Amino acid sequence: TFHQIDVALKKRFDMINQLVEAVKGSMKFEKTTMTKIAEMRSAVRTIKSPKDARNANALMSSFLSNLYAVMEKYPELKSVEQVKSLMGSIKDVETEIARLRYTYNNIVQTFNTMREKIPSNIIALICGFKKLDYLEFEDEEEIKERPHIDL
Repeated sequence: TFHQIDVALKKRFDMINQLVEAVKGSMKFEKTTMTKIAEMRSAVRTIKSPKDARNANALMSSFLSNLYAVMEKYPELKSVEQVKSLMGSIKDVETEIARLRYTYNNIVQTFNTMREKIPSNIIALICGFKKLDYLEFEDEEEIKERPHIDL
């Protein structure tokens, strides 16, 4: 289940890249935007744990919220068919990520409960099974640093 989340986060990153390219086709982006894209690419490529997934998601959510805010200033961008389609696809992937995260957390809850119940707790102790962490993403309000996007 965690690998499905990893795949969905990578798909989301690819769509963000496509959205940036579509917007860039209409306007000029500054260097900091490309730096943020590089940071996201690095974060997505190194996902190996729930913490890595949280960090990658936070970067992408922060970037997207700023990109949407910038696009509000340029309504003609939202009417470009490719941009509209990509924005819809990104929202679909975000829904998929939320569903996968819910499934993952349910599996973690079941595993952690089984780890504490007799007789499976004895097997868990013998095999060295450790308690798993839930996969929690920051709410948009909790994101402290947002990348600056200037078109």
